[in-house]
Amino acid sequence: MNLVRLIYASTLSDDTTFDDMQNVTASARKNNKQNGITGFLTISHAYALQILEGDRGIVSSVYNKIAKDTRHRNLTLLCMTPITQRKFDRWEMEYCEINDRHSDLIFMHGSSRHFNPYNLSAENALSLLSELHDQFAPATTSPSAGTTG
Repeated sequence: MNLVRLIYASTLSDDTTFDDMQNVTASARKNNKQNGITGFLTISHAYALQILEGDRGIVSSVYNKIAKDTRHRNLTLLCMTPITQRKFDRWEMEYCEINDRHSDLIFMHGSSRHFNPYNLSAENALSLLSELHDQFAPATTSPSAGTTG
């Protein structure tokens, strides 16, 4: 298996709701489990930042489906990197909602206190997602539980 880590940013369409994102996450959990994909998604008022890990071909296929999803605009690939070990291996897909109370954390990994994933390097996006993952999805959380921050 050729393991890769893919990170992308997107702008959520104006009519995308939090319920939509919960439904997407539930569907992704099912599909990703069948395909050996793991990942983590963080959303804000306007943006999504997601990491996917798994086989290169399958991750590419999932990314291409996301690119066709009308809930995402301005899809931007931040990186697709070969890996030897998954960093986000606890869930098929987990998510958290990021908001203004996370401004210190956002600032620590970027150049602003306001979440805009387009302003993050791939390295900073990975470190932000890693910290959010650790804070909002602790090891004691059930793999099937959703998390909001």
